Amino acid sequence: MTLFLPTAQKKTFSGRSGSVPRRKDAPSRIVIHTTETNQLPGYNGGGAAPHFTIGVGDPGSLTREPLGAVRVWQHLSLDRTAYALKHPRGTPETNHMGAHCIQVECVTYVGDQPDHGIVGNRGNLPPALTVALAGLVREVITTVGDINISDLPELWSATESSGTKAKQRLTAQQWERFNGICGHQHVPDNSHWDPGAFDITKFVTLLQSESTGSGATTPSRPAPAPVDWPMLFEEGDRGKHVVTIRSVLQALGHGDFSVTDLYNAKVAEAVTTFQKGEKITVDGIWGPETHSHARARIAAELER
Repeated sequence: MTLFLPTAQKKTFSGRSGSVPRRKDAPSRIVIHTTETNQLPGYNGGGAAPHFTIGVGDPGSLTREPLGAVRVWQHLSLDRTAYALKHPRGTPETNHMGAHCIQVECVTYVGDQPDHGIVGNRGNLPPALTVALAGLVREVITTVGDINISDLPELWSATESSGTKAKQRLTAQQWERFNGICGHQHVPDNSHWDPGAFDITKFVTLLQSESTGSGATTPSRPAPAPVDWPMLFEEGDRGKHVVTIRSVLQALGHGDFSVTDLYNAKVAEAVTTFQKGEKITVDGIWGPETHSHARARIAAELER
């Protein structure tokens, strides 16, 4: 059985990642990495590919994508083992023998890249990337079903976090029992620091609120002020504004769209779902009222 998410773009490699089935007796964990690039890496021909790579169109992420566009690539089935972690001989299982670490690479920089004039984010991911990552992790947990989001390391550091002896790394005994979400910096006998000072508490709150739908609308929240938006978009329309609409819907968790300019049935369905959540006119058409509510929702997400 293979487990590929329908919302992710399948991009497999021919390397050793994915060559070993997961152990049924090992707890599942999610390990968050950063690529330290602004594009999808080649992963050494697949030898070190994770399960997923995720990025957004943003100066701090995918610089070649339209602003706000979300891209998710899945490289391995969720029932196979990734080889994106180091595993020195005689240390706790991370990659080998099917230890089940679901590994997610975020396209962004944590560290500085002085040769390229880049100052890393130290773990403060671009807001749209954090929202997209929460949606992906939520979908993974729903699919796998055996990850405890309350099982979390306490310390996520951007300094003194590299090296095998970094203070936030789990011990061998802790790792063997670990069943939650951690960063590469917590994996025993590894040396990387990613994803830096990641705000895991805020991330889990986002994960929980989005999963229950409570983050979508708050009954006491006043309706957003109307904006000057004279256009209507409906199924069959095309244009640059449709590209933006598709990106906004995806950023708000209402679908996974390729970067095209067609307002198709999938877009209309996502608009309908958004309208129902906002308790506004439900017609599948992107007009002034829907536009105003979407702007307010994006603003609220950025202020979290």
